[in-house]
Amino acid sequence: MLSFIINTFVYEKQQKLREELEYKRQMLILDAVDHRLMQAFYNLKPNSSQIASARRIWRVTTKHIIMNEQITILQQRLISKQPLPASTLFDHTINRIETSLTQLDNVVIQDDKSTTVPSSQFETMNQLKHNIINQSIITAREMAENSAQIILDETQKLLSFKHDDQHLHEVHITVVNAIEDRRYHMMQRGNYMIQEKLATYLRQI
Repeated sequence: MLSFIINTFVYEKQQKLREELEYKRQMLILDAVDHRLMQAFYNLKPNSSQIASARRIWRVTTKHIIMNEQITILQQRLISKQPLPASTLFDHTINRIETSLTQLDNVVIQDDKSTTVPSSQFETMNQLKHNIINQSIITAREMAENSAQIILDETQKLLSFKHDDQHLHEVHITVVNAIEDRRYHMMQRGNYMIQEKLATYLRQI
């Protein structure tokens, strides 16, 4: 029995280490690709207007990724029966509500006979939690949609710019494609980080 417990403990530790190493390996690859795409953009010698557009698109893309992460975590909170690790004030607030719900569910009032806390009180707090999370998801989705629209508008503005010189026009399109290549990679990198973060959360509960 003791041997089984020790072997299980060692296996779990080794598995966690393997997962951490794989995550770091993947992030190194993703970061290297990101650096290469960034360098490829600047190697095209973009003008100041193109650089400004690229920076805006990439900055808003970062915000878009953050909103996607919030949506993913919030959706998990809706179905999770255990508090997720908290990283923001909002997370701590929801965790406190979930802790209170757990306590209410387990509390027994001692009088002539044991009775549980009225279900209406539990249901009210549970509904409050769901309302807060659902409203936060709606807000995050609206912000994600707004950021997506900003990216689309900025990209269309770039594409609408025409050069009389065919060569300059082709160079401009190449620059626009380079901006999009990095933006697309940023989304892939962000999605990988979101899924890994969620998987880490689930392993901790």
